[in-house]
Amino acid sequence: MDVQLIEVKPYIYQTETLPKNHSSFEYYLLQISPVQGLAWVKSIGNTITTNPYGVELKGAFDDMKDKLDRIYGKPELIDFLMYDSDWNEPRDWMQAVHNGERSLAARWKHSSQNSIPSDLESIFLYVGADDTYNGYIAIEYAFDNYSASNQEIAMQEDDAL
Repeated sequence: MDVQLIEVKPYIYQTETLPKNHSSFEYYLLQISPVQGLAWVKSIGNTITTNPYGVELKGAFDDMKDKLDRIYGKPELIDFLMYDSDWNEPRDWMQAVHNGERSLAARWKHSSQNSIPSDLESIFLYVGADDTYNGYIAIEYAFDNYSASNQEIAMQEDDAL
């Protein structure tokens, strides 16, 4: 299989296909640095049409979380609304996500409660919103060289100063 990578910003590449694809995802982002190589893969989900309460988006999140639970074990669940958010009513759920004032995510890290592969640092499932009626789920797989890759990229960017 030929994977076509398009550089969307320094060291971040986009592709519509990977050697293993999943129908829930529209495209993939990859961080690849010159020395460390592949540091993370982010799978960006298909657009999910929902209502302002986010019912369908929450359902898609729960379905994917359950699938990942069966593979990797129990995650840390993050369901958070900023303290001073004006978007604090149930009908404001999507607007709060869109504004970055609400988070719904699950994170798997090495612990006795899960079994992520040793070459992964973490797996992060989260929701995003394009507007009040359209959202998506995404999964980020960060490899064990994630921190080193970020340091490498930061040093290369600092050399341009």
